[in-house]
Amino acid sequence: MKKKPTINLINDFSRYSFPLKPFKSMIYKIISDECIPVHNLNIITVNDEYLKKMHKKYLHQNTYTDVITFKLEEKTGIEAEIYISLDRAEINARQYKVTLKEEFARLVIHGLLHIKGFDDRIEAKKNSMKLIEDRLLRKYWTN
Repeated sequence: MKKKPTINLINDFSRYSFPLKPFKSMIYKIISDECIPVHNLNIITVNDEYLKKMHKKYLHQNTYTDVITFKLEEKTGIEAEIYISLDRAEINARQYKVTLKEEFARLVIHGLLHIKGFDDRIEAKKNSMKLIEDRLLRKYWTN
């Protein structure tokens, strides 16, 4: 039997106090159903300025972003980190007229797709990834 991955939800931005634990069920289902070979996953919420600095340092883009995913290959599976800006998630939620929790779920799904190997740097791939993201959100998001 396959070992259940370790998922850590770390809220580094205390202005938003919604509980992160309810997202674990959704994450486990997506990892299992979509065959994402992750062994250890950290999801870390941060503010806009922190993620902008990471975006510049690691992706050489001096712009705000909502999510950055780091994937490290290991012999026993993949260890990964998904950093999410809750500032940007709040802006996106208002723009798309959804709750902050739903937008956070979408960003988690986006990060999981990056772990699986999806790329959104080219417009056609970005559109394809968005369709999959929307499908998974409809299928797994229950709140």
